[in-house]
Amino acid sequence: MSATLPAQRLDRDAVAIVSRLQREGYTAYLVGGCVRDLLLGGEPKDFDIGTSASPEECKEVFGRRCRLIGRRFKLAHIRAGSQIFEVATFRGPPEDQEVVDDSGFVVRANSYGTPEQDAISRDFTMNGLFYDPITGQIHDYVGGQDDIAAGTIRTIGDASQRFREDPVRLLRAIKFAARLNLKLHDDIVATAQETAPLVHDCPVARVTEEFFRIFETGHAEDAFQLMHKLGTLETLLPEISEVILTDPERWDYALEWLKQVDRVVLAHGVLPRESTFGLLIWPIVQAGLESDDLPPKTDWG
Repeated sequence: MSATLPAQRLDRDAVAIVSRLQREGYTAYLVGGCVRDLLLGGEPKDFDIGTSASPEECKEVFGRRCRLIGRRFKLAHIRAGSQIFEVATFRGPPEDQEVVDDSGFVVRANSYGTPEQDAISRDFTMNGLFYDPITGQIHDYVGGQDDIAAGTIRTIGDASQRFREDPVRLLRAIKFAARLNLKLHDDIVATAQETAPLVHDCPVARVTEEFFRIFETGHAEDAFQLMHKLGTLETLLPEISEVILTDPERWDYALEWLKQVDRVVLAHGVLPRESTFGLLIWPIVQAGLESDDLPPKTDWG
C-alpha cells in the first residue's frame, strides 16, 4: 500500500529543510505523527524530520538557524521564520539506549542507525512511517499504513514487552485511541490490565505530563470510558475512580462533566493546567460536599 500526500497539506518550511538536507547528500524524511495525521485526514500539530545527518552535520548545513539541544541523544532545532522544526538523526537499535534524565523523561543515547532501525524503535506502527515529500514516497517498515487503513493502534513488537519497557506507552495508546477515534489492537487490550500497575513505577513527571496530554485533547470523556472498558481506570486514577465508580449516577455525571470540559477545550483551546486539574478532581470535591460530614449548603457549592 502506498500513498502520496497532497503537497498543499505539507508545511513548506519543513519540506524546504528536507530538500536542503537531501541536496547536501543526506537522507531526510518527514517522520512520525505528521505522516500519521495526514493519512488520517487530520491536521498535524507539528512536522518532525528524521535524517541520516548527525546533529553536528545539521549545524554545519543550517548554521545560525540551527541550535543543538539534549545531552544523551542530541536533537537539532532549526528555525524557519517563526517556527522551530525538530530534526532527529535516525536512531540505532533500541536495546540499552533508554535512560531517564533528571526530569524523569526517557531519553536515548547517541546511537545512530538506519531509517528502518529508527522505525522499529518507535512505539506504535502508525508512528513509524516516514514520508519523502520530494519523491512523494512513504517508507513503511512496520506495517503502519495497513494499521491506519484498518483504524487500529498496534505496538511495534510484542505489546506486553513494549509496555513493560515503558509503561507510559499504555497512556499514549489510550490518548491516541480517544483523540484519533481508533481501536486498540487485541494484543494491547489483552495486556492493558496486567501492565497498568507498572505506570506507578514510572517517574512522576512523565506520568503527569502524559495524563495532562490525555485530558488536553478534547476527548477526555472517550479516554475515561476506554480506561473503564480496559479495566485500568481503578489502577491509573484510583482516587477518582473510587468516587465515580461506586455510584452509577456519579459515573454518568462524571462523563457529562468531562463532555463539557471537552467542549470548552475544542472551542477555546487547551486550558491552563491548573484549571484542567481542578476540573478533573471536581467529582471528588463534589462527593465531599455532599457527604454527611459537611453542611448541606455552602456559600460556593
